[in-house]
Amino acid sequence: MAKEHAAWLIDELPELERAGIVDAATAGRLRAHYAEAAQGRSVALGLSGMLGALLIGLGVILIVAHNWDQWSRWLRLTLAALPLLAAQVACVWTLRRRPDSAVWRESTAVFAALAFAALLALVSQIFQIGGTLDHYLLSCALVAAPLVYALDASALAVLVGGTYVGWIAAADEAQRQPFAVLLAFATLLPHVVLAWRRERRSIRTTLLIGWLVPMLFAALTLTMPWLRHYGWLWFSGCTLLLILIDAEAGGLATLMQRPLRAYGELGWALIALAATFPSFWQGHDFQRYADGSLLQAGVVLLALLVICAALTARALWRRQWLMAALALPTLLLALAQGGSFAAAATGVAVFFNLYVLAIGIVLIADGLQQRVLRAVSSGLTLIAVLVLLRFFGSDWSFVVRGVAFVVVGLAFLGANAWLRRRVQP
Repeated sequence: MAKEHAAWLIDELPELERAGIVDAATAGRLRAHYAEAAQGRSVALGLSGMLGALLIGLGVILIVAHNWDQWSRWLRLTLAALPLLAAQVACVWTLRRRPDSAVWRESTAVFAALAFAALLALVSQIFQIGGTLDHYLLSCALVAAPLVYALDASALAVLVGGTYVGWIAAADEAQRQPFAVLLAFATLLPHVVLAWRRERRSIRTTLLIGWLVPMLFAALTLTMPWLRHYGWLWFSGCTLLLILIDAEAGGLATLMQRPLRAYGELGWALIALAATFPSFWQGHDFQRYADGSLLQAGVVLLALLVICAALTARALWRRQWLMAALALPTLLLALAQGGSFAAAATGVAVFFNLYVLAIGIVLIADGLQQRVLRAVSSGLTLIAVLVLLRFFGSDWSFVVRGVAFVVVGLAFLGANAWLRRRVQP
């Protein structure tokens, strides 16, 4: 069914339901089916359109590159400017004739951004203008950012975010500033918020958030020269913040549509399980790294912890005990900054073993109570990984470990099958 026909049918469903032609369950199934069909078709067309534009551009580049050195300087400049001129014409045509077409908006926006990047590089090569890679990438990203809003192009927003990461990676370590990264990604924040409000359930919004959030944290991490000192605290705070933001936003039922929750849960599990080893608390220097030049990084870390503390307090006020309990690793890592836990490493590791086990049991109990299979599976997986890690940390022989792995695996599969039957409505 065409996209406009699917949209028409979805708009007619409330009237059909009021007239008694279809019941609420049937209307819900029809709405979900045709919404996914229209969305999938749009995404597929958008990807194919951008791929076609990319292939055409690469073909033109190869043809021009073959005779590039034989042409005069001004001829080369004219040919270099033609793609940008064509891209601008395509953008104007799209805004006037196809403003509702996501395929045209995304394709022309990406084409215009790449055309400008190519022109800037070619002008520098033709006139032998010096420059650095980080300045070049930043210039391309800042010029492309307005196109994100002019054409409502999420693919270009992801491309701009990746360019920001490349800009920070290419810059000298002494010139990497966390505040500059926050300001750069702030240029994309309104687009993300608008997309989330309009199409919270769409694949486009899921991919937009799923790509930009890791890029932001990756760029900020590159600005942290004290990563060897505060790395675990920074990582723990980031993962906790993702979980708490997802909870505040009222996440959807499926984890695939909740990239923030998926990233946060995975990061939390890695930190909590790593903390079950005494060597985790013995092998890291948690002493404060004092350096006046790192004031910005310290402010960013402090702001992160303050936001996490506020959202955790809000979860406690709402009696969301499990959500608040997930903040415990971040809290202990923050306390460890004032002094090393090396003397009490074994005791802290034992505590985290019990803590992870308790979280797994609570997840299973909540999943059974609310009949949510994903929560049950998450709890089972967490406990199984904890048991396997204890086997790795023991002095048992390989045969004993192998038998133990088989027993735990069979128990896990059996429990999963039993719980799957138990949780099914």
